[in-house]
Amino acid sequence: MSSDQSNVPAQPGSASPPVPAGPLQPPANVPRPDPLRSRLAPATLIVIVLVLWAILMPRANPNERLATRVTAAIVNNDMHPVEAVFVPANKAKLEDRMLVGRLSQDLNELGKLKRIKEDTPQNSAAGYHHFQAEFSKGTWEEDMTTGSDGKIVTFHVHAPSANFSR
Repeated sequence: MSSDQSNVPAQPGSASPPVPAGPLQPPANVPRPDPLRSRLAPATLIVIVLVLWAILMPRANPNERLATRVTAAIVNNDMHPVEAVFVPANKAKLEDRMLVGRLSQDLNELGKLKRIKEDTPQNSAAGYHHFQAEFSKGTWEEDMTTGSDGKIVTFHVHAPSANFSR
C-alpha cells in the first residue's frame, strides 16, 4: 500500500492526516425542520380546540333565552324591552310599576343573575315551560306558558317553596 492514497486506512502506529476544522454539516439524507411548520403547529392546535369548543359548548334553547330576557327586564324594573313578547291582555300587569318593582327588589336581593336552565317535565302541557333561575345568592323558579303564536300568556317568578298550578 502506498502512503499517498487518501482512502486507505492508516497503519497502526503511523500518523493520521489532520481533520480540517470547520462547522459540522448534518448528513445530506436528514431532513431539516421547517420553521414555518414549527410556528403553525401551536396555532393550528389552538384553532382546533376553539372549533371543538364552539361546536360542543351547550347553548341556551330559545325558551331559555326568552326567559332570560324577561327575567333581566324584571331585575332592571323595566318591562318595556319585552312587552312585545307578551299577549296584549297582560299589558296592564307589565305596566304595574308596584308589582314589577316588588318582584325586581326580590330578585335584586338574590344577587347577579347567572343563568336560567329549563327543566320542564316531559309530560307537561303544550306551551308550558319550567325554569331554574340561578342567582349568585340563590335559585328561584320560573313558570312560563306560551300561546300558539309563541307569545307569553303567563310568567311567574317565585321562590322554590311557592307552588303555582302547572
